[in-house]
Amino acid sequence: MLYFLTNNFVYVIFALVLAVAGLAAWMTFVNKERYAGGAISNAHQWMIRLLKALVASLAFGVALIIFGGGHGGVPTKAANVDVTDRASLQHGAAVFRDYCLSCHGLSMVRYNQLTKLGISEDDIKAKMLTTTDKIGDTMQVAMNSADAKRWLGVAPPDLSLMANAKGADYIYSYLTGFYKDDNRETGWNNLYLKNAAMPHVLWQEEGIKTAKFVDVEEHGAKVSEFEGFEMVQPGKQDAETFDKTARDVTNFLVWAAEPDQTKRKYIGFGVMAFLLLLALVTRKLSKNYWKDIH
Repeated sequence: MLYFLTNNFVYVIFALVLAVAGLAAWMTFVNKERYAGGAISNAHQWMIRLLKALVASLAFGVALIIFGGGHGGVPTKAANVDVTDRASLQHGAAVFRDYCLSCHGLSMVRYNQLTKLGISEDDIKAKMLTTTDKIGDTMQVAMNSADAKRWLGVAPPDLSLMANAKGADYIYSYLTGFYKDDNRETGWNNLYLKNAAMPHVLWQEEGIKTAKFVDVEEHGAKVSEFEGFEMVQPGKQDAETFDKTARDVTNFLVWAAEPDQTKRKYIGFGVMAFLLLLALVTRKLSKNYWKDIH
């Protein structure tokens, strides 16, 4: 529950705003004179104060999303993914299998759940599974975490919930943010995660690029500011094609974080429509109940 609240802050606050606003509106229509002691009036004032606080919290959350999206001082790029795009998800799953699954697992996703993307079980068995995997197994890596830490300096994280933790924009920006850095052991660095332990596994597809930084004055101190990338060796894919590849992998990871998210949203819309209808019926019933009471 805490994980859900922290990663859906704006949505939770928005729902609370709607709930409190609805309750405050209902109390506005209540005839306060029917009750002694002004209890309804006091409660109504309390609701108004709570509503103001929630609106302020909502504005704060939106501001964080708009202005706080950068990592390391560089704003992330919009991923613009669509988890209903099956072709994108299938391509992302294939790229993840070929380039990511050897180090990064999806321990909360089973291979047979890929059928929800339109991939048949026969294709999953032929193209996704190793000789020891079964169709109902979770997507684990064969690499031992202790060995990975010894070889790479840090064990590669499981990516099941990475999209929820970091967001689609960050993942997409990270995948497109690698550049050549001869000062690093791996030979690579990342614009969005400085001194990342992960090398650029997609360099053959994207190519090799360098990053240009310039020194600028900021608050009385010199800081390096990113100016742009320069491609020094083209890859197999042109810029537009690789951009799509990065988006498709991001899209797949967003789907993997919650494979049934589309179904959940449809159910949510249905529930909200039902509650709205119920509120209208309840309001009508309330007016009819109190009409003869003075």
